[in-house]
Amino acid sequence: MQEDLKATGKVYFYKNNVLVKTSTNIVVSVGKNFIINRMKDVTQNVMSHMAIGSGQIYQNIANTSLVAELARVALTSTTCVGNTITYEATFLAGVGTGSVHECAIFNAGSGGTMLARTTFDQIDKA
Repeated sequence: MQEDLKATGKVYFYKNNVLVKTSTNIVVSVGKNFIINRMKDVTQNVMSHMAIGSGQIYQNIANTSLVAELARVALTSTTCVGNTITYEATFLAGVGTGSVHECAIFNAGSGGTMLARTTFDQIDKA
């Protein structure tokens, strides 16, 4: 039996503790490969960082990085409930400032494997 792994996600953006945007993301091909390999063994680091960027090119499954990364920070929390995992990160004032149009989850502070990416209408970050 063979079945393609189906994984989806949703991103919630808060600014000063107020929800400003919700966006659906895609789990990219290298992200699906990461999930499958982690199910087999521990050859790659766990997802540990979130990045934001100013790139406006729409997401696709072949993405491996953000188009124009502004900042990457360590996750502040990772929780699992049932078949849902939630990653949280905080970009403090002055970190990743500009017009934000994309974000992603990675397993390293730079480079690394991208799990998922989303693009969205502009959020101004000060």
